[in-house]
Amino acid sequence: MSDLANTFSPFGMPKAVSEAEAERDKAYDARGDAELKYADVADDHWQARAHQRDAEAAKAATLAGKPLPTGPTHYERAAALRGEAMGVLEALRGKALQADHAVAIAWQQAAPDMADDIRAAYVAAERARAEAERAVRNATGVMRSAAIALVGTRYAQSAGPLPRLDGDPTWNTTFSEFCRQFVASHGLSIDTDGPEYRAVEVDGLARLLPTDAAEKLISAGVAQRA
Repeated sequence: MSDLANTFSPFGMPKAVSEAEAERDKAYDARGDAELKYADVADDHWQARAHQRDAEAAKAATLAGKPLPTGPTHYERAAALRGEAMGVLEALRGKALQADHAVAIAWQQAAPDMADDIRAAYVAAERARAEAERAVRNATGVMRSAAIALVGTRYAQSAGPLPRLDGDPTWNTTFSEFCRQFVASHGLSIDTDGPEYRAVEVDGLARLLPTDAAEKLISAGVAQRA
């Protein structure tokens, strides 16, 4: 795929470009088929190769005590085909180059009309990324708060301060692993069966509430899903 196609294809392939590329594919297929068909006579070594085959045929016949081959030699057949091969290949290579040029022209004509669609795609992606980043921040806050609160269930009755979850994960640790390790270090597990919780946002703050309570707040318009 060309650099132009790599650049623009995520935003849709214009019909004119698709048609031009289809014609280019046909042109290159025809060129490739011809290059295979005329491979024996199209390169600069065709004469030496043909003479070598004639020599090998004569040698084999002589060693076997048989008459030398009659009829057109390998060289004669190759020479007869050489002109045809060069003409066909030159024409098909020219067509392939023309097809490349047609694709480039099609892109030049179509690309400016794609600008509005590309802008719209950018704005949509920008909005989606902002929403995703907001969701990640909310989820991270809920995970941190839940990990601290879960550990707090064991220390709530103690006289000392509750354990803190300070810092951030190392480069090779996800935030989930970081929180789970904190919980595990206090003899608890995130995966222990318990009531189902749901992340919600109340007054701009992310909270983790039992599902029933969360649904009631959402229905009342007090909270929204985080």
